[in-house]
Amino acid sequence: MLKGLFVGLAAALAAASVQSDAVGGVSGGVVSASGSLQDAGLRVIRSSDGGPTYLGEPPGHVLRPDDAGSGNERPPAVSAAPAVPAEEMQLLRDQVAALEQQLAQARADLQTEQLQGLNDQLAALRAQLAQDQALREAKEAAARQAIVQRQQGVNALSDAEQELAFGNSDVLDELDFAYRALPSPAQVAVQNARRAIQSEDLGAARYWLSVAIAETQGTQLSY
Repeated sequence: MLKGLFVGLAAALAAASVQSDAVGGVSGGVVSASGSLQDAGLRVIRSSDGGPTYLGEPPGHVLRPDDAGSGNERPPAVSAAPAVPAEEMQLLRDQVAALEQQLAQARADLQTEQLQGLNDQLAALRAQLAQDQALREAKEAAARQAIVQRQQGVNALSDAEQELAFGNSDVLDELDFAYRALPSPAQVAVQNARRAIQSEDLGAARYWLSVAIAETQGTQLSY
């Protein structure tokens, strides 16, 4: 740093010398340059023996805190941040409020959509449950009706068997009434009883009717 000052001083002195030569003398130029440097606030030290001239403090001098200046210099002013206009602040507040409102509306719409989806699923499940319940009830009703009809068929076969026991072969109407409600094995037995009645073999007809009754009752026990 001192070297730079020296270089600057030499350049200044050289320029001053050139200027003094132009106006009529080296000494007058030096005095003029020195006066200009002093007017600028720089300390100029001339050697008494005609040696080098120093700018600032002489060599070997240690700067003290009070050498930095008289203390009257003001620190550089720190520029304050520019104030935001009130209109711009209000505009920002309005934008924030609008965004918050949009966010709240989006959340409400999402909740509404989710609730609607849940309601749709619940309605579909209820409809499926009602359909299954109706189908189950229909099957149960049909099963109860089948049991009643088969029991009526068994009663008809029992009456026909008793009539055959008394020698009365006029039982074909009872066999036709019971036939539709009987299971398949019982229907085969009723057909065999019908052929036996037609051949006037009442004993064989009673046997096949007993088989038909047993098959029907066995099927009823499985329900």
